Amino acid sequence: SGGILPTGGHWSVYREYQNIDICLKNDAAMYSVIIENKIDAGDQSRQLERYYKKIHSIEKYESLVVYLTINGDSQSEQSKGTVPADKLVCISYKTDISEWLEKCLTTTPKNSESRIGINHYLESIKMMSQDEKISRSVAESVFKGNGIDFRIIDELQKAAYRYCHYKYFLKLESLLNKA
Repeated sequence: SGGILPTGGHWSVYREYQNIDICLKNDAAMYSVIIENKIDAGDQSRQLERYYKKIHSIEKYESLVVYLTINGDSQSEQSKGTVPADKLVCISYKTDISEWLEKCLTTTPKNSESRIGINHYLESIKMMSQDEKISRSVAESVFKGNGIDFRIIDELQKAAYRYCHYKYFLKLESLLNKA
């Protein structure tokens, strides 16, 4: 939602910054956004609290923690720890990210590389957000029936998601710095 992030200054985007999946930092505003990207992984004990303390307490940045999952699931209380409720937001790829990307398409030139990338990313999100048990079961049956090891396909899919995330956040950093 609008008005949460400070305006002005230079935003930097870091991947795997001090074990934080994605960290957006605005040094001029002393503000950070910590994004915990939960795909195919469980919560760790006090994980969000540790990340929040690293940036908020040690680096003295005002911080917002974003817990990003496929379907917008909430973090566990164990993972949240002492992160203040007003400093924690849960969002989903299925709804929040997809809606935002759809809005981006309305301002992206037709036939541009950006538009093609956004469409591919939206398609990846749709694939991720399908009922995973059903799609996994069907995929296993199809691949096993054709002599293909499903685990290889699964790893390739995860690698493709990671690559899409990497390219997306490079573009996000560029767009943030243009604003």
